[in-house]
Amino acid sequence: MRTKERFQGFVAGIITACVLLAALPVIAATFEKTITVTYKDIKLYVDGDLITPKDGSGNVVEPFVYDGTTYLPVRAVGEAIGKPVTWDSNTNSVYLGTVPNLTTNWMKQLAPYEYGHWTNAYLSEKGETFVMAGKTYTDGIVFLVPGPCFILYNLDGQYSSLTFDIGHVDETYIGPAELNVYLDGNLAQTVELDGNALPQTITVPLNYASQLKLEMKASANYGSQKYGLSNGIFEK
Repeated sequence: MRTKERFQGFVAGIITACVLLAALPVIAATFEKTITVTYKDIKLYVDGDLITPKDGSGNVVEPFVYDGTTYLPVRAVGEAIGKPVTWDSNTNSVYLGTVPNLTTNWMKQLAPYEYGHWTNAYLSEKGETFVMAGKTYTDGIVFLVPGPCFILYNLDGQYSSLTFDIGHVDETYIGPAELNVYLDGNLAQTVELDGNALPQTITVPLNYASQLKLEMKASANYGSQKYGLSNGIFEK
């Protein structure tokens, strides 16, 4: 095993956020400090598998020892254990996994890979909105029933649940409908919907399935009516 010492200037106060992160942006610190670190060809294993830590540009980032403590690049570690890494420059904070009070655009987090003919996405980046119970929504899905309405997701076995708001879209025919949830081709859940009710928030267990299908059907023939989904959150 090789041992070598290098001197390198690091920003104090964010040693564990700057040096460890490698790929995350560095924000001005209150002071600077020169430290001595030791590189000892440290190897990183996750569940027995050897991991080569790399930064966001694909460059290898070598762990090191400073003052008796071994420092690892947190972005590489986060990716190795399946957790996203977020750097908050306002608070000089690093988050592994969920960021408190952060709103996630579920349409960018995981978009459907296929839509039914009478199913449409409404995206904020295009200025598209729809209204449910007098409240405006965007970044969602609108189903026009009784047409063949469905969306398909490739979950890749990564998610435990999906939570979203669902309700009747204003100024369309009012009638009952049902949302059928299929996991890997099997019916897992049916949600009965009342067109006169306020939008409701529901959570669908995904059980780390590979494929999700959301299918909307009219319970009776009430003409063209719309139901919308928005504010979705995929949980790992």
